[in-house]
Amino acid sequence: MKCSRRSTTWRGSAAAALAAALCLLAQAAVAQDAPARDTAVRAAIRGAVLSRIGVDGEVRIEDLLLRARDGAEDAGQMVATPEPGARLGRPSRFSLSLKGTAGQPSTALGYATATVFVTATCARAARPIAAGAVLGDADIVEGMGDAGEVPLQRLPSAGELVGGRARRALQEGELLLPALVSAPRLVQSGDPVTIRLRADGVEVETRGIATQSGGPGDTVRVVNAGSRRALTARVVGPGEVEVIR
Repeated sequence: MKCSRRSTTWRGSAAAALAAALCLLAQAAVAQDAPARDTAVRAAIRGAVLSRIGVDGEVRIEDLLLRARDGAEDAGQMVATPEPGARLGRPSRFSLSLKGTAGQPSTALGYATATVFVTATCARAARPIAAGAVLGDADIVEGMGDAGEVPLQRLPSAGELVGGRARRALQEGELLLPALVSAPRLVQSGDPVTIRLRADGVEVETRGIATQSGGPGDTVRVVNAGSRRALTARVVGPGEVEVIR
């Protein structure tokens, strides 16, 4: 009977030791995964921010808080989507998902909150501008700098703003955003336009007529002058559009 008690005690001690070892291994695995997951999330947020502002720049991410399940340590597989109301320089929330493969839908992973700062080439008011004034070259100065606490949206270039109209009075040095300056109409309905189509490294150019007006990046309808075929295109310059395939 004594032998039996010793055997039972040994088995209990061995089981406890095994459980403790497994727990330590699990904790070590989580600790190893954490840096990879953090790197993947930061890369996804950085990509989302650069895509949203439309220009290259330096992205600094602070106060990252992750609320997501395990998965997608590969930075190339994780996608971050800014939620409505996201702003630079303030805590913002990003939905996280895993890219689908072979036609499969993406998989939701959770979300992350972070404060994102961007240093990029920005267009600012070169001097005080009255409400309703049409902006010229002398009204805009462009240079590298901190974008500040602004909505996470496209940062227009100086060239895109020339000809736009100030929606309100602007102060010298103020960042020029679409909410402050109405975009100039680079294409007017009824005007002739140059239509470009790029496919497989080949560019084809033809003439057409715009049936809608639009500013930089807007989607408009145009009609090919030769075939009379209606096309959907993106405004890329004054009187120039690129067919969207």
